Amino acid sequence: MEYIVERLGRYHRTLYSGNNLILPFIDRIVKKVRKNEMVLDFPPHFAVTKDKAEVKAGFVIYFQVIDSLKYVYIVENPIQTLEDLCIVMFKDVISKKKLQELEVSRDIVNEGLRNEFNEKADFLGIKINKAELKKVVVIYENIT
Repeated sequence: MEYIVERLGRYHRTLYSGNNLILPFIDRIVKKVRKNEMVLDFPPHFAVTKDKAEVKAGFVIYFQVIDSLKYVYIVENPIQTLEDLCIVMFKDVISKKKLQELEVSRDIVNEGLRNEFNEKADFLGIKINKAELKKVVVIYENIT
């Protein structure tokens, strides 16, 4: 756990575990930041694959905060921003894969999801440790 301290309304320092001293009425703890791994479970979303098949799939991400300052000060609600970003990136990754790849090579898809999420979530001070695609349901398959 880390604590972000502001002095007179501006960032002053980050408190880590151990003994710390803050000045009452001048210093204020504005945010407690959990550094342990957290989980976001996404409900199924629609996506279109490279071969124009419509699928519905959910996914789970395991993440942790690596930079408390970015996490607190870059955006107002970092978890909501991460959720929105992951949904967009999920649809982008699925659109680059064929239906058979989603069904057969799940590990490759999971690794691709994790890499894409990490690239985009870095500005939030968040690292994605694992991304896992849940059950893929085919809604419409374009057979030509």
